[in-house]
Amino acid sequence: SSSTSISSSSPASLVTQLEKSSIANLLDDRISAAMSHIDKLRLRVQDTSSKVLVTGDLNAGKSTFVNAILRRNVMPVDQQPCTTAFCEVHDARDNGGKEELHILKEGVTYDVNNDSTYTRAGISDLEQFVSENENEQQMLKVYLSDARPSTESLLSNGVVDISLIDAPGLNRDSVKTTAVFARQEEIDVVVFVVSAENHFTLSAKDFLFTASNEKAYLFIVVNKYDQIRDKAKCRRLILEQIKQLSPRTFDDAEDLVHFVDSASALQNSTSSFDTLESALRSFVLVKRAKSKLTPATTYLSHLLS
Repeated sequence: SSSTSISSSSPASLVTQLEKSSIANLLDDRISAAMSHIDKLRLRVQDTSSKVLVTGDLNAGKSTFVNAILRRNVMPVDQQPCTTAFCEVHDARDNGGKEELHILKEGVTYDVNNDSTYTRAGISDLEQFVSENENEQQMLKVYLSDARPSTESLLSNGVVDISLIDAPGLNRDSVKTTAVFARQEEIDVVVFVVSAENHFTLSAKDFLFTASNEKAYLFIVVNKYDQIRDKAKCRRLILEQIKQLSPRTFDDAEDLVHFVDSASALQNSTSSFDTLESALRSFVLVKRAKSKLTPATTYLSHLLS
């Protein structure tokens, strides 16, 4: 009958003809490959940290900008050109809720839970420490509490562990160091502070050109904008320079290029600075969704289908 002829070529009978063990091996390979891929994705999605590197031309007001983002005077503002400290600012919750300065020891991997990898100091000691160690490249971790609600704070946003790295201002010696730092894999966003009065120096152009090849996105803060008389002209000239240095940043200038005055934002909140802050927050959070979560979603939906 017709039913028996179908069953004779059914998958079941094919399986008996093939060697069962080879099919088992094939399945095994496929499953373990999928498992290891899912493991990698899990680690990537679990890593909720995002590092934001802040650098810029000397005297562009980089540290004032970092203070304005943190809404308090923490970073020493009148740094000398030879300052070489990298200050990495974290939410105090990463340090058991304590505000503290950790001075990293050279040649030892830093671990917040291991006292022997750093020296503790008070936040108020930061300025003195930086000025006394001008010629040494120091790595400092600064833990700060932010009293603002998580919808406004950058460091304590309730979603991603963002740390802000206040890098040395660019001069001949530091361009290379900072450029190397910007290339590091864990840096998600480079925020570049430029003065509205002086526009981009040669060091800045050099740095931005390299950085925009490495990282598609740069976030540019044009500081001291309030003092400019002809604001429209200043805006036009700076955007023309950005178009040449980083075309992708220029195309997205509305979100990525901000004309502000950090000093006045520190005194009282200004609308242009608030816009910058929410753009930076959403940029880091959204970029993470693009870079980390989209590949995971795609892979899992393929696998399930």
